[in-house]
Amino acid sequence: MGKGYIIGCNRCFSKNNVPDIWKENDTKGTYFNISTGGGMLCFCKEQLEKRYGINKNYNRKHRLLAMGDPPEELYKQLGSVTDDMTINNIIYENIKNDFEFTENLGNLPYYCEYCKNLTVKFYFQMIKNNNIYIPEYKCINCKNILQLTCPTWEKNQWGSWSERLKQIKFKLNLFDENGIIKIKSKNNKKEMKLDCKECNNNVFILLGSYFYD
Repeated sequence: MGKGYIIGCNRCFSKNNVPDIWKENDTKGTYFNISTGGGMLCFCKEQLEKRYGINKNYNRKHRLLAMGDPPEELYKQLGSVTDDMTINNIIYENIKNDFEFTENLGNLPYYCEYCKNLTVKFYFQMIKNNNIYIPEYKCINCKNILQLTCPTWEKNQWGSWSERLKQIKFKLNLFDENGIIKIKSKNNKKEMKLDCKECNNNVFILLGSYFYD
């Protein structure tokens, strides 16, 4: 249901020395585990609505999942997709005011210009007439506003996820340039940096990718 990318400091890591992202480890060096798209239980509008107590009947041609749709009780147990109380309060207030979620949703990277790192947050949109709400996340460390960043290589992937990306207004582009990870503004006039907390290096490379449910 989604794809992930492992981006790491080229001094501390190599393609033959990739950190194990699936378990706790004491690996030295800075790396970023960038997951994109939706997980199995939140990859479409209907699932997101169920998370927030909205239950509608859709005329779907196919079940959400091959093994059958998960029970509504499960979504209640999963709770928020944002882990941000302020944003959650806004979501519930918007629901009261007849805002609706769109299908443009999923995990995306966000960049902190002050801390020089990437983090993954859940992107979504809510609309009412000509009004649109999108979440504004803050860095957990410095509290600065995070900048929504587009993994440009995903725009070339086949499927609905690529189409969704085209409808999202990104602040920055994330791409691989001759093996080096670059982050630039939309007009390419300003380049952002990543920072390794271990060796102070700012050159990062793509170490690998994976699919997840």
